[in-house]
Amino acid sequence: MAMVLYLVYKVAMLAWLLIQVFWSIAKIVVAFVKGIFITLAGFTYSGQTDGAGTWQPILKNVALGLNYFQLDKVAYVLLFLIWFGVAWGVIRIIGSFQMAE
Repeated sequence: MAMVLYLVYKVAMLAWLLIQVFWSIAKIVVAFVKGIFITLAGFTYSGQTDGAGTWQPILKNVALGLNYFQLDKVAYVLLFLIWFGVAWGVIRIIGSFQMAE
């Protein structure tokens, strides 16, 4: 009887661990999708004056410069890929830290 209860306990522990893993994966996916949409929404014209420390003037200059060659859409895609690559690199660097005990 004790072995059966122990087995049920371990199955319940495994189920709870799987629920936690799937919940964490879902939160990461939602955060990633939200980040993509916020980044892509930042490329749109807002009608406001440019503030200090924003990327809007830089993106506008790049788009205007590449518009002559009809490459402005490629510039936005490349900027997104650069953002994604930097985020990936930061995640890799943070993930490589060892926990000091």
